[in-house]
Amino acid sequence: MKRLAPLPALLSAALLLAACGQSQPGTSQPGQRLSPAPNTAPASATGSDVLALPLNSPAPQPLSPEAQSAARRLQEGYVPRGPSLHAQALPAGAQTNRVALKVLVLSSGEGDFGLSSAVSMLKESAIPYDVFDASTQPLTMDTLVRGDGVGRYQGVILTSSALLMPSSTPGPLPSALDSAEWATLFEYERAYRVRQLALFGWPGAVPEDYGLRAAGDATTLTTAQATPEGQRALPDLTPGPCRCSTPTPTPPRWWR
Repeated sequence: MKRLAPLPALLSAALLLAACGQSQPGTSQPGQRLSPAPNTAPASATGSDVLALPLNSPAPQPLSPEAQSAARRLQEGYVPRGPSLHAQALPAGAQTNRVALKVLVLSSGEGDFGLSSAVSMLKESAIPYDVFDASTQPLTMDTLVRGDGVGRYQGVILTSSALLMPSSTPGPLPSALDSAEWATLFEYERAYRVRQLALFGWPGAVPEDYGLRAAGDATTLTTAQATPEGQRALPDLTPGPCRCSTPTPTPPRWWR
């Protein structure tokens, strides 16, 4: 009685015989000459093992009208001249050591891109606030101080540093507050020791420079630190590295 070869061995032998009977590219058969393998390299190949593939980068998309308007409102503008060169006077019974626990959000009106950010931030922290549309109503001392002399707001948020309003004409955009209104706002903040925050800004002098300067074409690494006056007002600020380039701000002189 004959013993059969194990199944794996029979299977391996069958596969080997089948492979020997097939014609492989680049191998010779009886009575056949070897021919070089066809060149399958693409025409753009340069001898490198890495193929140069075309870049399928999407074409840059044009800015939407909303984005163009927002970008224009973060450029140099101007402050319209008000009826007075000075701030409105504080009321006779001003209690400059007392303020309500509420924040004033100053908006530049229709299409204000920073308004939703300011409102969302305050709502998330459950902070009471009022929104004042500076493009449709005048800002007076009565807006900021109650009849009993108590300040209405413990803080002020500007949706943008200059509150520039949109315009269909070319050229610098006007601020929603005139010179007298800006002076009144700053006087209230000074007298009642109220902090101001600008969500978006641009290095310019309207209505004030906020300590920002355009650095030109230079790119330098320096240390930003407060002036002695700023350090006394905000002792928790510490110097830190700052890489200044166009239009990155230079070290600030003061924080409002």
